[in-house]
Amino acid sequence: SDVLIDAFSALQERESRFKEYSLLLIGGLTDKVEDKEFFAMLQKKKGNNPSIIFKTNARQEELLKEYHSASIYWHAGGYGLDEDKNPEGVEHLGITPLQGMAAGAVTMCHNSGGPRRYIKSGVNGLLYDTTDDLVQHTIALNNSSMQGMREKGVEYVKNNFSLEIFEKTVVDYFKL
Repeated sequence: SDVLIDAFSALQERESRFKEYSLLLIGGLTDKVEDKEFFAMLQKKKGNNPSIIFKTNARQEELLKEYHSASIYWHAGGYGLDEDKNPEGVEHLGITPLQGMAAGAVTMCHNSGGPRRYIKSGVNGLLYDTTDDLVQHTIALNNSSMQGMREKGVEYVKNNFSLEIFEKTVVDYFKL
């Protein structure tokens, strides 16, 4: 989340059209000291930017509504980690990026873990290595490229994660 705040701030500084955008950070927040400290750090990093919004402990219905209203979905899972040394820190599959794709948002993920295996950069989403890559990819988006990636993202999820595909995979895998 701190990586995304840095990238969004840089994006707004470099390209005025993104001053009209919002960065909505949705996640769980517990009463654990480390969670509260991390959230306080994020709020401090946000500063007085009204375009950065936090939603904690959102209900599933609200989360799905936000996915469907988003034009772009940024995901930073795995950013800054050595995937070989810390495999638990990267997205193994990446349910939330798939939710973003299914909802029709242009999905941009760090080039690691599961998303690297199913996102074809520039086709059904975008992969990035650095925050500068993320900012540059976002600036380069236009209506045409966004529409194509949205359509291909939705199509990918439908073709690979539908109930029918799941059932067939289970039957084939377990020789049922």
